[in-house]
Amino acid sequence: MPRIYLPSHQLEGNSPGVGGSEPPSADRVLRIRGEQARRLSRVLRLKPGESFEVVDERGTEYEVIAESVSREEVSGRFHATRCVETDPKLELTVLQGMPKGRKMDLIIQKSAELGVSNLIPVMTERSVPRAGLAESVARRERWQKISIQATEQSGRGSVMAVLPAMAFAEAVGAVPEASLRILLYEGAMTPLREALGAAEGTPGLGNAALFVGPEGGLTFDEVGIAQSHGYMPVSLGPRILRTETVALVVAGILFYAFGDL
Repeated sequence: MPRIYLPSHQLEGNSPGVGGSEPPSADRVLRIRGEQARRLSRVLRLKPGESFEVVDERGTEYEVIAESVSREEVSGRFHATRCVETDPKLELTVLQGMPKGRKMDLIIQKSAELGVSNLIPVMTERSVPRAGLAESVARRERWQKISIQATEQSGRGSVMAVLPAMAFAEAVGAVPEASLRILLYEGAMTPLREALGAAEGTPGLGNAALFVGPEGGLTFDEVGIAQSHGYMPVSLGPRILRTETVALVVAGILFYAFGDL
């Protein structure tokens, strides 16, 4: 069934009462315009009479029956409402050192599919991109759109937030609620397996932070600063993974270790 994301304020603006304590009744009409209308009509090939799903940022999913479909507008009536419970119980924030080129696009797409809650782009000493303000805003808008599309495809109940890019000194203190903080560092002596074994006994572990460096890795001084903020340097063994690979591998391991895969 075709599936799109709409923020709750757009749903409420279309149909008063959506998002309240009562589900929308079948006589309420949802009108979708702009990019999502074009996606439904042109990309997902929706036809009148067919059902499609709309999910909002609160994890509420609405089944809608299409009445009219065009490039400019898709309209339909609400048919059913349900709560989506497909997101991991572990709230994971990935702090990703800014890589070269379009590698961040892939990291964001796959992190969102896996179930990562937040992603923070980080400017480290060895990060190559040095975007200006206007370019940074445009990048973030593109990245958030990639996260939304991954939500639609993967069946998640919430959209991974892509936060504004941060300097390293700001980023290391950006996830104060994380009870498990892992920093991937090729010079670390502690293997990931050992770090996870120690964390298994942490009561009520619900938040974790994963720090990944750019192509050139993190400097010795950056590792020391991260340690002072509670990050544990860990190693993935003798092989060196690309920066666009490592966050996805470790995120998957974390979700598996804490019962979400």
